[in-house]
Amino acid sequence: MQQLVRNPYNPRVEVKAIEDMADSLTGRGIIQPLTVVTRQAFLQAHPGQERALGNAEYVVVDGNRRLAGAELAGLDDVPVHIDDSFAQDADTLLETALTAAVQHEDLEPLDEAKALERLVQVHGSQRAGP
Repeated sequence: MQQLVRNPYNPRVEVKAIEDMADSLTGRGIIQPLTVVTRQAFLQAHPGQERALGNAEYVVVDGNRRLAGAELAGLDDVPVHIDDSFAQDADTLLETALTAAVQHEDLEPLDEAKALERLVQVHGSQRAGP
């Protein structure tokens, strides 16, 4: 698990209920693999972020809470799905992380607002024409 690092641009600022997650992982294991991108793909989308990644070879795009729970539970390894297509650019990474966060658990209103603000900056409003 030392090869994995949480996404420094995860729209969920605070990861909650880690103790409950750790208990679940200890009893049942990880059912859904973490989705990760390679360090190289992440750095192509976010140049200059080597320091934020430390020595990790993979960045978690979906599963930051499961990773934190696995670390707390003392698991040595976790299943992962590697898909660099999620790292085409910084905006694709943000959209993927936001979609994953919403699908798994409601975001805090402030976290959701910040993520949506970033998406609007990149893509414009829904009213914006082609």
